[in-house]
Amino acid sequence: MASLDEALSIALDHHLAGRAAEAAELYARILAVVPDEANALHLSGLLMAQGGESGRGAARIARAVALAPDVADYHANLAKLFRALGRAEPAVACLRRALTLRPDALEHATALGGLEQEGGRKEPAAAAFRRALVLQPDLAEITLRLGASLPPAA
Repeated sequence: MASLDEALSIALDHHLAGRAAEAAELYARILAVVPDEANALHLSGLLMAQGGESGRGAARIARAVALAPDVADYHANLAKLFRALGRAEPAVACLRRALTLRPDALEHATALGGLEQEGGRKEPAAAAFRRALVLQPDLAEITLRLGASLPPAA
């Protein structure tokens, strides 16, 4: 019999190889035995979203976040699903939390800047893009996005 870590590893291998049915079955078996297994909740939520069930996937990842609130990737992935569902404010909150947990995450800073920019919030967008540039100063795309978020020169 496989340990929990081994079962999760096998499920993730199936998931990454595109064998969604096999991955879903293993995630379900893991959760039947350990309903509050945050990794399995998170990964199965991602699998659901990849299969077109963003709402169910978001609910599952939100449960993982509640169980393991200090995992930045859970917050970031929940933000992606909230964004896909048209829920910008919770997505922004999730990305802010992800950045609090992982201040060096370029992808979280960039995503936050984009969401803020889409919402017309120029100052928070500029702050997020500045943060991204501190992390990686040579990114032309981020420099351009920062410029677009700044007010016009007087």
